[in-house]
Amino acid sequence: MARVPFVAVVVLLLILIVLLLGVLLLLWIKPSSAHVERLRIHSEVRPVVEGWLLFRLYQVLLRPELLRARQLFLAGVGTEEGLGPLLGFLLPLGLLHPVFLR
Repeated sequence: MARVPFVAVVVLLLILIVLLLGVLLLLWIKPSSAHVERLRIHSEVRPVVEGWLLFRLYQVLLRPELLRARQLFLAGVGTEEGLGPLLGFLLPLGLLHPVFLR
């Protein structure tokens, strides 16, 4: 059986003690009612914000003025090799919209 160095045993014991103290500290601290209320409000607001962002993304994707340009970029027409897919990814997100390019 191989001998385990004394330093490795001490380091392992220190790590276990720190983890045990961390668990005990987490069990000892109780969340305040204000913190619980903030978490509840966050869980109610987050789906609304995510839905709004998804709606805006679909609006950008369905803009008629971008359809032909998006098709060209997705196909990589008129761009250097490898640049087409990148532009095809950015254009639907609205990051290459003329407003941003001014």
